[in-house]
Amino acid sequence: VTFDPVTGRPEISLKFNDEGAKIFEDLTNNTVYLSIEYFYELGGKTTEDSHTYFSQCDKVTNSLAELKSTDSAIDAWEIVGAEVANDTELTAFIKEQYGSGCSLGAKTETEQSGVFDVTVSSGEADSLDEQIVVDCELNYIYVLKYYPSANKVISWGVGQSANFFSSYPYESLDNEIIDSFKFLEGK
Repeated sequence: VTFDPVTGRPEISLKFNDEGAKIFEDLTNNTVYLSIEYFYELGGKTTEDSHTYFSQCDKVTNSLAELKSTDSAIDAWEIVGAEVANDTELTAFIKEQYGSGCSLGAKTETEQSGVFDVTVSSGEADSLDEQIVVDCELNYIYVLKYYPSANKVISWGVGQSANFFSSYPYESLDNEIIDSFKFLEGK
């Protein structure tokens, strides 16, 4: 990830094979989406004797508008980046992204020198009900990476299940993609 020096928006430099992942940029709010390039939509619905039938299955090219739609059924990683100069600003970013009751947890250095995986703390809230009360509901996998020497942070929710798969035997690629993430040096 790099940040354009003029606009400040994140730029992600990823290379994918031809298995259908695609990057969608939202220039209005420093966000990119990592999702599938296309999906299939059933059409021609009919119902007979309490059974539903579909007469067609259409390939639909995914779009930024589809991903931003509140009724979209397509899963995507919404990747948000920001400039943060210190732990106070990092905590503010965490509160903005995850809830006002969340705070900075542990920072663990990654394989990339100077880059940290960051945990989000919900204080003493152990159960999901307690997390909701303190406004720090984290019942899904998230990624939060901090590059203090470049004043950059990036975050995205992975969700509760796998999003990206290999071709048969259909193994999840989510962890491989997360582990391959690197900030571009000097940007």
